[in-house]
Amino acid sequence: MVNKELMPKFIFECQKTGRCCYIVDPIKIFDIDLARWWTDGTFGTVFPYLNLNMMTETLVPTEVKIEKTILLENEKKPNEREFNSVCPLLNRETKECTIYSTRPITCKAFPLAYNGENFVLRDLECPGIDKGTMTAEHLKQIRTAAKREYTSNNRTVTILPAIHSLLMKELTELAMKEAAAQKEKGSPESE
Repeated sequence: MVNKELMPKFIFECQKTGRCCYIVDPIKIFDIDLARWWTDGTFGTVFPYLNLNMMTETLVPTEVKIEKTILLENEKKPNEREFNSVCPLLNRETKECTIYSTRPITCKAFPLAYNGENFVLRDLECPGIDKGTMTAEHLKQIRTAAKREYTSNNRTVTILPAIHSLLMKELTELAMKEAAAQKEKGSPESE
């Protein structure tokens, strides 16, 4: 039996280094993220960076992720030299997430993950580990996010084909409206 008094206590306070925005790859997006963004109006901000991973044989979506921005060597800042890509939603100057209040559930849980039985650290080198103080409320929030991420994974994979179909329908309708508007604009007026 493990003596719980000897187990290290999890303490975490984000140091706002942006490290997680560089190392988390892919940045998985789940149904709860998409629903929240659709409701709060963030979807338009995030949409350009979303990517569906597809099973090539059947073209069935298997994962939604944020497509990271590739960092060219000549563009890298000194604190980015060891990384090849970054989340496009990170403000690289301030090291703040541009959608922090509605960031993905994966980011809310960081640096914790849940494997169905235990909480585990995703990044042992995260600069926020063992920094600051950890309130019971903050610990509960991170653990809840980690569990929600875990349970959302299977649910999201199951509903991705339906989400894909809805998005394609919406995009097709928007394209048709735009084409009709362009046609109307370009047609000579009757005299």
